[in-house]
Amino acid sequence: MIFVGLFTLAFIISLAAPGTSKVSIQIHDTHLVLHKASLAILILGALTFFVFLVRAAVKKFGSVGANVGLIIGLVLLCFITYRIIDLQKIYLNEISAPEDEWMLDKDQFISDMKTRISWTWRIFGLWIICVLILTLWTIRLWWGQRYTARVS
Repeated sequence: MIFVGLFTLAFIISLAAPGTSKVSIQIHDTHLVLHKASLAILILGALTFFVFLVRAAVKKFGSVGANVGLIIGLVLLCFITYRIIDLQKIYLNEISAPEDEWMLDKDQFISDMKTRISWTWRIFGLWIICVLILTLWTIRLWWGQRYTARVS
């Protein structure tokens, strides 16, 4: 039921953006242009993760359905994190270009950006480890339920 609600939200997001498949967001002096699917994944990824994290935690990770929902949320967060890493690398390459000498403390900025990218890779690795552990736990839980149903 929760999946239906989340996919309905994604459908509403895709209908809310008029015209082409891009969504334009103006925040003060920053202009962002996102694809409708990217915006939906950004919103649905976080919502799916948090909704199913709460649901799985309440059930003490003993429900296959809640665990599968959490796995899907984690996979979406992996995708989002990977895209963030790509954007950080693109930004670092643009700043590292020799024609951008106007920046006052360019070397420190590049060093900080590399540190940020490194930490984002660690977060990505954490998501992957969580997906693997939760998947193994869910398979074990599913096989246990299946075996118990067969014995009964």
